[in-house]
Amino acid sequence: GALISAIRAETADLVVGLFTEMGDSEGTSQDSMVFIPFTIAQRTFRNTTILGSASVALVIIATIVALRTNRDRARAHERNKWAERILVAHRRLETVFNAMPHYMAMIDAAFVIVDINQMYCDLYGRDRRDFIDKHCLVDFEPAARICHTDLLEACFKTGQVISDRERRIEIHGKPYLFDVSCIPLLGARGEVEHVIQYAMDMTDKKVLTEKLIQAEKLAAVGQMSAHVAHEIRNPLTSVMLHSELLAEEMEEGGNSEADEIVKIIRDEVDRLARITEEYLAYARLPRPRIQSVDPAEEVADAIRIMRPELERGQIEVSIITEDIPGTIMIDRGQFRQVLINLIKNAAEAMPAGGRLEISLAGIDGDFILKVKDTGSGIPADLTRRIFDPYFTTKENGTGLGLALVQYIANAHEGWVGVESTMNEGATFSFSVPVEAGKNRPKGVIE
Repeated sequence: GALISAIRAETADLVVGLFTEMGDSEGTSQDSMVFIPFTIAQRTFRNTTILGSASVALVIIATIVALRTNRDRARAHERNKWAERILVAHRRLETVFNAMPHYMAMIDAAFVIVDINQMYCDLYGRDRRDFIDKHCLVDFEPAARICHTDLLEACFKTGQVISDRERRIEIHGKPYLFDVSCIPLLGARGEVEHVIQYAMDMTDKKVLTEKLIQAEKLAAVGQMSAHVAHEIRNPLTSVMLHSELLAEEMEEGGNSEADEIVKIIRDEVDRLARITEEYLAYARLPRPRIQSVDPAEEVADAIRIMRPELERGQIEVSIITEDIPGTIMIDRGQFRQVLINLIKNAAEAMPAGGRLEISLAGIDGDFILKVKDTGSGIPADLTRRIFDPYFTTKENGTGLGLALVQYIANAHEGWVGVESTMNEGATFSFSVPVEAGKNRPKGVIE
């Protein structure tokens, strides 16, 4: 519009100038009068051409600008659409990552935890911020480390999935068994940038399997024990009776050597009778009668019963309590058997004296008893058999003490385990639910 107005003004000025020149010149000819309109037309055509060219240029420029604007808008729209898709995909993966019923953590090549799912956080009772951007080794105490560095190193090195079964880990004093796999995540160039550590809790499955196997063993052993003990007890009673009669007859003769022989016979018969009673007791263990029991009081009573034997063996005793519940729901008599068997087992492992440590703790609704000795320890190949009925490494042992402890633990929906280091000693752990309502034992609630 401004360009057209300028051309119109220039044309008007031209016409006025021409007519002014005509008035000043008296000798204007007929030809001059004819040339004036032609000059005006020529200049007008020139200005019109300029105006048209400028208009075409403006249209072209406007078209180019519009095309570029539309292209940028399309690109921005496409970017926003892809960004939205990526965000949705990320949220879906994050939801799946946190909803997995197993334990997952993402770790980079520097062994720094990049991400961790909620299951892992709940297992350790900590927030995600306590794990993210933390080094697997540097930022955690040995007992709180979640990374299986040997598997991670092998996975980063080979780029293959690395797995291991039944890895034992203790968390807050409670043992767990995990099947652990490390899965490589490759970058754009094919190198391993991150590794997913994937762990499945196999503790309950392992415990259930062992309980079923143990139950089958106990059923067979119990029937055999009852039969053998019954067949042995009758002749033993007869031997004992006749040895007493023989002792009475020999009192008149005053033969000290014969008296000593009779005494040996009676002592050995008593020992066989006690073993027979142990077999019978093991074969006919009753269902637990659940009642409220003070664990600290029961431990103190068991120590009082065993103190003379412990003092003769020069064994020092210490009791440690950590947030223990005031009472637990358990069969009092069977709990007393557990305590005496574990304390006696620890004392027999220290024939030259040592230290006996008994610790009580309450963790996540479970009561845990630990009996630790400073004996010679248990070889690794025997720890899996040590709870089997009749298995013993002692010269005069029956192999029923620890089997009885495991039976009582299973009957109360608990567990028993052992950790041992050669020449350092062994620690036996016994755990049952604090409340009878949690995995209620199959017994009678009093």
